Amino acid sequence: MEISSARRGFTLIELLIVVAIIGILAAIAVPNFLQAQLKAKVARVYADLRAMKTAIEMYRADQSGYPDSCSLEIMGDVQFRAGEIFQPVAYANVPAIDPFNTQEGSRTSTFDDKEYFYLNQSKVCAWPATLLKFAADHSPGSPKNPEYLLSSQGPDNLSEVQDQRLAVIYDITNGVVSQGDIIIFGP
Repeated sequence: MEISSARRGFTLIELLIVVAIIGILAAIAVPNFLQAQLKAKVARVYADLRAMKTAIEMYRADQSGYPDSCSLEIMGDVQFRAGEIFQPVAYANVPAIDPFNTQEGSRTSTFDDKEYFYLNQSKVCAWPATLLKFAADHSPGSPKNPEYLLSSQGPDNLSEVQDQRLAVIYDITNGVVSQGDIIIFGP
């Protein structure tokens, strides 16, 4: 009995079909992966803002008032308008770094790079209360007279609150990369 020792390889057509299938699978998987990354960033922002809201409320309980939002506090390479919740007493242990506010800061406003934005009914200067009122008036479901807000620019990297745009609240149901800031009002 004779056994054939000839090896059979893949034809060019078979290889092209395999490459095409891999390309189709990659074209389907990559956008879904990028969308999952964006959803994870949105979830992180909501968690950070809720943690900072809790810290601001603890600060208010200790200090009988909210941190002022007229000036930026410098904490390492990050600036935040309610830095008192981090030092000298650490009411919060989350970093105040907005994952959507990249190194260059907002494309249209005075957001500092990496900054979450905090506004309150300041007794020192008027502009925070003006922006807070605008955001509350143009955000469906917001409280009538909030004491403060915490916000992230959201995936569009535009500050709708500071630019006083009408699309203020980000909503993931409008598409993952839709307009609007991610906002939490307090108390």
